[in-house]
Amino acid sequence: MKLKTLRVNHFVGVEEAEIGFDKPVTLFAGRNNQGKSTVKDAIEFSLTGMCRAMKFKKDKTYLHRGDNGMATELLYENHEGVEVITNGSRRNGDNLDVLHYCLNPAEFISLPAKERAKILAAVLGGGLDDVVKSAIAEHIGNIDETVLAEVKGSGINILDVDAFKKEIVEIRRSYKRLIADLPKKPPLLGDYELEDGYDVTKDREAVKALAERIKNGTDMLADAKAMLQAKAEIADLQKALKHIASDKKTVPSLPRGVSKKKLEDAPSIMLFMEDMLKGSGVNCECPVCAQKTERGKLKAHYDDVVTWYEKYKNVVRKRTEAELHNQRTDTEKQIKETQLKEAKAKLKNKKIPKGGEALLAQLQTERDQAQERIANFRRFEIDTEAFETAGQKREGLKGLVAECDRIDEALKDGGPVKSAIAAGGKTLPINESLLTLWSMSELSWSDNGEIKLGDLPIEYASASEQYRAGCVMGMALAEVSGIGVVALDGYEILDPDNASAFVAACAKTRINNALIFCSSDKNYTDVQTPEFLGVFQVSQGNVTRIH
Repeated sequence: MKLKTLRVNHFVGVEEAEIGFDKPVTLFAGRNNQGKSTVKDAIEFSLTGMCRAMKFKKDKTYLHRGDNGMATELLYENHEGVEVITNGSRRNGDNLDVLHYCLNPAEFISLPAKERAKILAAVLGGGLDDVVKSAIAEHIGNIDETVLAEVKGSGINILDVDAFKKEIVEIRRSYKRLIADLPKKPPLLGDYELEDGYDVTKDREAVKALAERIKNGTDMLADAKAMLQAKAEIADLQKALKHIASDKKTVPSLPRGVSKKKLEDAPSIMLFMEDMLKGSGVNCECPVCAQKTERGKLKAHYDDVVTWYEKYKNVVRKRTEAELHNQRTDTEKQIKETQLKEAKAKLKNKKIPKGGEALLAQLQTERDQAQERIANFRRFEIDTEAFETAGQKREGLKGLVAECDRIDEALKDGGPVKSAIAAGGKTLPINESLLTLWSMSELSWSDNGEIKLGDLPIEYASASEQYRAGCVMGMALAEVSGIGVVALDGYEILDPDNASAFVAACAKTRINNALIFCSSDKNYTDVQTPEFLGVFQVSQGNVTRIH
């Protein structure tokens, strides 16, 4: 990016200004709170829609005083050489996320190291993967397939060298644990409660024979128990039949001269006669044959029948109850006799041998003991096989540990992979002229965000040293990111003898616009300035070109 022209109207403390950036270095001089930093804010706001003291776009109201037509307009040349005009709308490309720290390098220095590392990663990231791949291929080469499969299975990115190294260390630790778990001496039969010379064939044959004897014994006991159960069932049924026979009731006999049929018909006859007597008149007519009978005679006959039936009614009731009871008893007897027949059919002439159950339990114990010895012998065989292959496995695992050692050595700090990445990767173009001019040759930086002055972290350096480090890092960010614009505030804290040399050093960089802001009462109107330097005087919001 190369700045061309900035136009400002009612922006913070600047009422109106048009600033041309036709020199590689531009100096803005003036006392404090006169509007110098507003120029820098206007540039950032024009490009990004954001600037100092803004967190959200709605904070734009803080950038002007009242509704007075605030506006900024910036003409610049992009990296393709095309002129672009922007006025506060967020634009993509040109690494504008890094722009803030190019315009405010002191803020970059004040960031925590981790935050600086993120910015450096964004600036240096382009093409770094190819450098890492090349370094790994050259200094590690082909990785053992087993180790490589473990690395890929972990899900880490091999191009993340630190994560790669950490995973290799963990994989090596797992291989060493496997080696430690391998058996170191052959197993002995005694370790599995087996005697020397143990013959598993005999136990297998014994288990087979015992299984047959146990089956036969179990069947015999089952048949014997079934017979006992059948006998018990028969005894119960016979007892039940005996009880049924004793429970049968005697049906009372009818009095002499009284027929069963007459007693059974009496209730019906009485009902018939009652129906005939319900009418009125001297005679009653039979509803069946239509014959007429004198009512008085019929009533007298009805009374005789009722008297007769009442005399024998209890006999009828007792006979009915006894007959019904005997019918139920006969039905129950038939059921029990059928069940008794079925139970007798189950009888088998088998007896439980004396001590049969104890013998069967002993056979089962012998079988279980033999099976346990067989299982122990199988464990002995498996462990013997494991011991026989342990030597080969141990050598294979030692080879994998050695492979991890080789990779770990190549990836360590100062190792060939990291050295190759450092040599082949993109680096910040630190201005060595400024470092020499300021006697800061011990300034160093790392892509993890650490910046040191000798052994001292930059956070503990003096204000002047931090300012100088900020200048150097801001220029480096502006150059390597392609932004090409850097703002250096606090110029006044430099040693006056170095000020001119500093301006000259800025002009010799590959930065298109070095903007220097100086708090000073000095009037530059009659000061001789070099060809590469443009000077603006800022006073009470007015920006005036001097050179």
